[in-house]
Amino acid sequence: EDATNADQESNASSSIRALLVLESKRCTMGIASDDFTTQNHKTRQHHNPQTLLGSELAYRTFDPQWTVRHGALLGTLALLRAWRVHDFNIQHKRPFGRWPHDILARCTCILSLDQFADYGSNSIDSKSSSELVAPVREMASQIVAVLLEAAPSEVWECVHDLLVQLYTKVHDNRSIGWQNRLGVLMAWKYICAMVQMRSSKASLVPSAMASNLFHFSTYDMILRHSISGLSDSSDDVRAASAETILQLTKADKYLHTINIAKECTKPLWEAIVDIREGVSSCATSLLSLLAEILSKNCSSS
Repeated sequence: EDATNADQESNASSSIRALLVLESKRCTMGIASDDFTTQNHKTRQHHNPQTLLGSELAYRTFDPQWTVRHGALLGTLALLRAWRVHDFNIQHKRPFGRWPHDILARCTCILSLDQFADYGSNSIDSKSSSELVAPVREMASQIVAVLLEAAPSEVWECVHDLLVQLYTKVHDNRSIGWQNRLGVLMAWKYICAMVQMRSSKASLVPSAMASNLFHFSTYDMILRHSISGLSDSSDDVRAASAETILQLTKADKYLHTINIAKECTKPLWEAIVDIREGVSSCATSLLSLLAEILSKNCSSS
């Protein structure tokens, strides 16, 4: 049975490659679509190789192999970035159609359900703490941020409410839901990073202020949840919380109404004190946030 499934998957992949080659030849050689009426229906319903590739990548985002999921998300992110550059160059916004909706829904599911992770360290010191690496959820988080920038306001609000529900879902044991909280914080981190980048360019490109990412009232909520995450029982959640807060400390103050230095002081210091009791995967993130807060206060005083 396993051999049969492997053969079927191999045949499906071969057929996808054959369709992509066929569509590419049709586009490059300028062959009329009438000449392809003898091809199967699946070939005819795709207008260009990009849509065919996008459909295949969307399908592979739920593959059982994490490497396939990661590769599919990498390809999807590359397509989205290319389309965003193209739309900017022609001063035209692509409609937020079914495929972006599908990708956004799939990435949100991945943030909640995917649990592949590994631990690595940037230091050659074997005694140093290891940091969590979750490549599939990292890619999904970046795609969510890119899509929300182009999404209509009702989609933004729906996704934001869903992320908040996933983060605040009540569990009898706090350790059970840390994977959900980690995925949501990753998405918030990249959303805040996108906001920080857009806010820095707003003075040069006034139209950037019209981006859907500038929903000011939502960042107070993101900040409060992230600050509470500094006291989470999971070191990985505390690290993601610190990274999310760090992105907003670098953004302009008008994006939120919370005094980050004042609100973060106690939970951040308590989290740092916990590091001294043993090895922790959140050490680098917590200390980076502390350094950023101290530099901000010193420069303003």
